Amino acid sequence: MIGKHKEFGVVYTPQWVVDLILDNTVQGHDPAMKICDPSCGDGAFLARLVERVCDALPARDCRRALENITGFDIDAGALEECSRRLDAALAAAGKRFRIKWNLHCMDSTSRASLARYEGRFDCVIGNPPYVRIQHLGEARRKRMQKDWVLANHGSADLYIAFFEIGMFLLKRGGRLGYITPNTYAKTMAGRSLRRFMLEQHGIACLIDFGEHQIFDGATTYSLITVLHKNSKRGKFALYRYDGKRIVNKGLVSVSSLPAEKLWTLESEKTLRKIARIMSRGRPLGEIADIHVGIQTLADDVFILEKKSEESGVVVARDMHGRDVRIESAVTRPILKASLMKDGKDAKERIIIFPYVGSRLIAEACFREQFPMAYRYMARHKALLLGRDKGKFAPGRWYSFGREFGLTETFGEKLITSGMNKRPNFQKCTAPEYTFYSGYCVKPKAGIDLDALLPVLNSDEMDFYIRHTSRDYQNGWKSYAKSFIQDYGVPADIAARVRHSQGVMWG
Repeated sequence: MIGKHKEFGVVYTPQWVVDLILDNTVQGHDPAMKICDPSCGDGAFLARLVERVCDALPARDCRRALENITGFDIDAGALEECSRRLDAALAAAGKRFRIKWNLHCMDSTSRASLARYEGRFDCVIGNPPYVRIQHLGEARRKRMQKDWVLANHGSADLYIAFFEIGMFLLKRGGRLGYITPNTYAKTMAGRSLRRFMLEQHGIACLIDFGEHQIFDGATTYSLITVLHKNSKRGKFALYRYDGKRIVNKGLVSVSSLPAEKLWTLESEKTLRKIARIMSRGRPLGEIADIHVGIQTLADDVFILEKKSEESGVVVARDMHGRDVRIESAVTRPILKASLMKDGKDAKERIIIFPYVGSRLIAEACFREQFPMAYRYMARHKALLLGRDKGKFAPGRWYSFGREFGLTETFGEKLITSGMNKRPNFQKCTAPEYTFYSGYCVKPKAGIDLDALLPVLNSDEMDFYIRHTSRDYQNGWKSYAKSFIQDYGVPADIAARVRHSQGVMWG
C-alpha cells in the first residue's frame, strides 16, 4: 500500500506484468468480448488493454471492443485519472473517435452494487487491493462477510475475497487473471481460497515471482493466477520469475495442489524428489514437538543483556544502555535464535518472566514479591498497554503479548531462527534456557539430539526448504513449523535414542 491509496490497499502494476496477465487471460480480441477490472485504480490494466485492442483490430471493430471494457473502483480520484489515461491511449493510437468509458465509482465488495453485472463478463483482470479485512470499517467488514464466503475466514485479506467477486462477474467458462500476494498458497489463512479454486474452478496458469520484488514502493511476494470459471483441469502451466525472465516449469498436475495443505509450486521432477524426502522414515512433526519461541510483543522491555548477578539480584542493561537491577527469581536465561552460533548466543540475556509455569503472577503479588522488577516494568506501562494496537488487556499489562507455549520453550532442544538462507539448527542442552526469535524442535522419547542435528542441517533439508517454504528477499526462507514439520527424518535416525534411555522408540 502506498501514497494516498494506503487505506484502500492499492499498489499499481508495472506494464510488463500487465502484459503477462493479458497474454494469459484475454486470448484474442473478439469485439464482442466483455472485459472487467473490478479494482481498476488509475487504469494500468485498462489503458494497456486499450492500446492492444487498437493495435489488433480494424477501425470498424475497435470501437465496439472498447465499449465492452468496464472498470470499477471505490476511489473517484483514481477513476478520473483512469479516464484521462484511457483517452490518452486512444489518442496515441491515432483514433479520431471518442469513447464514453464504462467506468463506475462503486464499492466492488458490495454484492448489491454488483448484482446487475453478475455473469456478464468473459474476462476479469486486475490487481486487487491488499488489506486485511479486519482493518476495514466495521460496517463494511460485516457487510462483506455477509456477501462473500471468502471474507469469512479469520485474518483473510481483501484480495482473497476478490477472487470470489471476480467469479461472480464472470460468465461460465470465463477467465480470471489476477496478480496478488502469493500468501494464499503458503499460509493456512489461504486454505479457503485454495479449496474454492480446486473445488469450483480450473487453474489454468500460475506465475510465481518468488523473492523478487516487482512493485515500486511496496514489499510484496507476488503470484499471477489465471482461473477458468466452472472448468475442471488436470494440469496447469507453471512459470517462475528468476529476476530476469519468466522460466517455464512445464505442466504440473493439479493433484499436487492439496486444498488443506500449503502449495509447493515446482516442476513435476522437483515434486517427485520432495515426495521422496517426505515419505521416507517419519515426519519431523511426528517424532518431535515443534514450538515457536517466546513472543512478548515488547522484547526491548522484557529482554535485557545480563551484566552480573549476586545475592539474588541480576544487574542488566536496558534498551537505553542503563543498568537496572531485577530480582533473579523472576528472570530466566534466554537465547535469541537468530543470533545463535555454535550453540551459543552472541550475548548473555535474561527475560523478565512474570509467570509460575504458564500462569501469570497476580499484579499485587508481583509488586510485593519482586518490587525492583515491578518498578522497572511500571516505567514502561504505557508502551506495554499500546501492544496489539492499544487493545491489550489493562489488567494484564505486564504479561507477554502471546502466552502460548510458555513452558514448552524450556528443556533440551534444537533451535532455529524463523528465517535462514541455509539450515541453521543449533543445539541447546541447558534445560533452564528459553528462547525467542525462532522455533525449537524437541524430539520425543529421548531421540538423540546429536543424531538429529546433522539431518536438519543437511543439504537435503536445504533443498526441501528452498522448494517448499515461503520466499523472502535476498534468498531468505521461512523455517516456521508449517514448513519443517513434514520433512522426512530417515528411519534409522527416527529410531535412535540416547544410550541412557535404554529403550528403542518405534
